[in-house]
Amino acid sequence: MHSVVYCLLSLVLPSPLHRATTIAKLLPTHAVHKCVSSKRKLWKALSERPWDSLLRQKYRDCVYKHRRALSSYHTATEECLISNNNLGAFYRYVNRRITSSTGVGTVVVNGVALTDDYLKADAFNNYFSSVSLIDDGLIPNCVDVPLLSILDHIIGSFFSRTRCIC
Repeated sequence: MHSVVYCLLSLVLPSPLHRATTIAKLLPTHAVHKCVSSKRKLWKALSERPWDSLLRQKYRDCVYKHRRALSSYHTATEECLISNNNLGAFYRYVNRRITSSTGVGTVVVNGVALTDDYLKADAFNNYFSSVSLIDDGLIPNCVDVPLLSILDHIIGSFFSRTRCIC
């Protein structure tokens, strides 16, 4: 009786969309999970035997393997995101990546430690406004100038204008 009612309700009521394929694409691959677990085991063994150089080399190799696997996973995720041509999903991904829950730490300007957010913002504003160029609205005529000399001028101008914030 219960299965008959369930079947009737499932025919009448809308069913939720199954997003298993979308969620599965977002989860790290088996290779990443395997690297994490082996790295954890090696770290535990290394903390018990810190003098073991062979174990340290295995741990270091495992760390490099984990970094490569994680990097390839992120690359594949970003390529999939770009190939889907979904602008909303792209912006959600970008906003998730640039959002940070940690603030800016203490900033030292001319030997003075700044901890207030407004003072830090003002210090960064002063620094970036001093090293940037004001646009005069003119477009230079560079028909006969080789590209290498333009790059030398831009790089030289940049380094001559930048200065240390501290």
